[in-house]
Amino acid sequence: MWLNFIPIIWGNRGTIEFRCHVPTVSAQKVINWLYICIAILEFAKKNIPLLVSQPFNEIGEINLEMVLEKVYPSNICNILNKYISDRKKHYACKNDAIGETEIYGEERDKEIFKLIPFV
Repeated sequence: MWLNFIPIIWGNRGTIEFRCHVPTVSAQKVINWLYICIAILEFAKKNIPLLVSQPFNEIGEINLEMVLEKVYPSNICNILNKYISDRKKHYACKNDAIGETEIYGEERDKEIFKLIPFV
């Protein structure tokens, strides 16, 4: 639902669509989301034999934290895991499927998710 493989498998565009983020004007959210999407693609690329050699239910658990740890050094991993954790906390108490409260609260990101760690 949030990751569309149809264009790469059955289409002719050779693309994968990531759809899990709400609209934003926050540069830091965009950067974090790009790092997360790149990690998923890099993990899949590095683990092609594992991912295609057996049925999906026999592969074992693969979670986003593991994916990030296999792709990035610990400093970037820590930043991204904190970002994910903070987003989960933010949404845990919200009933906001389209991200309206987050869009109106973009100012909070200037204090929470700074660009400096990525520079």
